[in-house]
Amino acid sequence: MENPLLIPKERGKYRIIVALDRVPMNKLGSLHQLVNIAINEASGIKIGLPLLLELGIERIKDIVSGVSDYEALAIADLKLADIGDIMVLILNKLARIGFNAIIAHSFTGCEDALCKLAKNSKNLGIPLIAVVSMSHKGAEEIMNPLIDKLLEIAINKAEVEGLVVPATRPGTISYVRTKADRKVALFAPGVGVQGAPFGSALAAGADYEIIGRSIVLAENPIMKLRDIARKQLELVGE
Repeated sequence: MENPLLIPKERGKYRIIVALDRVPMNKLGSLHQLVNIAINEASGIKIGLPLLLELGIERIKDIVSGVSDYEALAIADLKLADIGDIMVLILNKLARIGFNAIIAHSFTGCEDALCKLAKNSKNLGIPLIAVVSMSHKGAEEIMNPLIDKLLEIAINKAEVEGLVVPATRPGTISYVRTKADRKVALFAPGVGVQGAPFGSALAAGADYEIIGRSIVLAENPIMKLRDIARKQLELVGE
């Protein structure tokens, strides 16, 4: 069965997910234009709590409506980390808004948590992306040393469709790629402002690079998006 998360890549779109987390007030007016380019040329958009709280549900609904028609992703990045019942409630609300993929943490475990969310997300046809590693220093205290356990929960038990792995840790991306079937999509944040070179995560084995500030805060976000895509292509050749 085809993984919906890999459709944009397989259709030849830019392997970029545009993160709409920090959109300055003076750029909100051109947000729709950026979204249109992101879903037509790139692989989709990722929306987190900052923009959701800034704009409200109705405006977010307007932004993500119709994204699936362009074979692009509208990812809800709330990094869910709660008991299963609560996460399923949130999943249902996100589905009604129009998101076609969601991100959750894997450290909540399988039983009555991630596995329950995964079962319900599959029933709704909304692929689940699990965080198994992070780039900040605190991740070395708990998450990163337990990556094998988190991978077991996410891949073998919950059977998620995607994983989040940091672009700033290319060795981790390569390691996770060896553990995850090619049918599991790898998303790598941390490219650009956080330090990882454009295309480096793809070279390490990721399917997509999640890029926010480098694009959104650029003087010409659309030209920047296309420039980054060219740099990716130069590095990985696809």
